[in-house]
Amino acid sequence: MSVVNFKTFLNIHTYSTHILMEGNPWNCDCDLQRVFRKLRFIQRLFLDDYTNLTCREPPVLEGYRLMEVDQELCIARQLRHVMGERKRKRKKKAKHWTQQGELSEESDY
Repeated sequence: MSVVNFKTFLNIHTYSTHILMEGNPWNCDCDLQRVFRKLRFIQRLFLDDYTNLTCREPPVLEGYRLMEVDQELCIARQLRHVMGERKRKRKKKAKHWTQQGELSEESDY
């Protein structure tokens, strides 16, 4: 198996499940860090060899342990995404019909 979906782990309902992942060619990008951050907080799962997971990609991180990769780069990326979403969600105005049949705009807030 070359790819495991995160939801696969969520579907494991057996308590004290131990997962061994060392030796796989990990691409240590922000998506992988986000997945492992979530996996480590699922109380019924134990990632026995998390501290030994080694990056294969990107080339600049090859040989580094996943847990040593600077997560601040990913936090900055997430913050930029959240701020972009926030700017898109401007104050919405709802359109309502008045009794005279005219269209008026009112704020939702």
